[in-house]
Amino acid sequence: MKEPNKIDGNRRDLLKGLGIAAVVSLLPETGNAAQNNAAPKAAWDIPFTGEIPDTLPEGYNILLITCDQERYFERYPFPVPGRERLMKTGITFTNHQNTANVCTPSRSVMYTGLHMPHTRMFDNLGFPWMNYDLDPELRTVGHMMRELGYYTAYKGKWHLTREIDQPVAGKSVEEMDLGEIPTPRLHEIMEKYGFSDYHGIGDVIGKSKGGYFFDSVTTGQTISWLRNTGRPLNDENKPWFAAVNLVNPHDVMFIDTDEHGEQVQWKGPMDKENHTLLPTQPPHNQIYQQSWPDYPLPANRHQPLDEPGRPAAHKEYQNARAVMEGQFPDEDRRWRKLLDYYFNCIRDNDQHLEAILNELDNLQLTQNTIIVFTADHGELGGSHQMHGKGSSVYKEQIHVPMIIRHPAYPGTSAATV
Repeated sequence: MKEPNKIDGNRRDLLKGLGIAAVVSLLPETGNAAQNNAAPKAAWDIPFTGEIPDTLPEGYNILLITCDQERYFERYPFPVPGRERLMKTGITFTNHQNTANVCTPSRSVMYTGLHMPHTRMFDNLGFPWMNYDLDPELRTVGHMMRELGYYTAYKGKWHLTREIDQPVAGKSVEEMDLGEIPTPRLHEIMEKYGFSDYHGIGDVIGKSKGGYFFDSVTTGQTISWLRNTGRPLNDENKPWFAAVNLVNPHDVMFIDTDEHGEQVQWKGPMDKENHTLLPTQPPHNQIYQQSWPDYPLPANRHQPLDEPGRPAAHKEYQNARAVMEGQFPDEDRRWRKLLDYYFNCIRDNDQHLEAILNELDNLQLTQNTIIVFTADHGELGGSHQMHGKGSSVYKEQIHVPMIIRHPAYPGTSAATV
């Protein structure tokens, strides 16, 4: 009978060959930094220097950090020291694909391990045809980790329960002052899904500039939780699982590609009464003023939406988006502005990622915490003359980042898994 957590030679050789040793113990059997000018290397440019141990350690904390709408980059064309830091000390999955191309369906799969026919989350909440929530009777990763002896916590965006967005009947959180938001009720809701310590502000964070305004709140709450709860639990030898859900680069969904004085994007069928979803100019913040002209625009950005043989759903989807965010012409200056905003949203997000990583270091938790970084879906960013996500399976939407850092397996590798 093989010892628990004992790795036989064949399995160890396979893991080493695939480069996935860093993720094995995710299945346990017991309960603002300075920006540099150089973009990071691709994952496969950094050699793996670790060794596979004979036995798997137990009791590691697990920190899952999820961002919203970030596609996979073979090489980031801009500095992202937080992501590069994880790449240098972890394993990068170079072919990680999601299961759905909008937030709610993808997150339902991520947090339950079940596909959409089982979660019944086929589209984002908020549409008339999505008038129900994720069934709390479905076991989430929160329930599963609790059964394994982990303390579980949740921070940031959820997007799987309507009441998180509208905790008071007929009134959404974006219509409330922060003091009006019934935080105890939100905490109670998340307990049903297997997570404690949800002291968030609801899903207001998914609206225009939601990441810019509120990712700092989620990051601050995460740091506070690590200090007040994570470190003490670690001292008691009680492992924890914390899910941290940042919004950016989702803000790119609402980019206003007009220049000052123009009203092109604002013409047409756009719903101008929904003030939380209107297109917006990039924030007046230094990190959002950077342009990236050396990054090539997508070669297929002018592909006609009504090209023979192309699914009609592509054009219909872009027309539907026009109701929410306006329609803009197929002009290179507009695609450039969209990509600049997208890249800078990722850079902004990376500052929050690095702040969390720094706090793990400061609390001396890094050496005892598995870190998983990923995204729910990508962004088309002008490819095939489309922007946003949904209604297609282009690589810009379904190919997303996945980096796992395990302190027991130092070194770096890339895996096409």
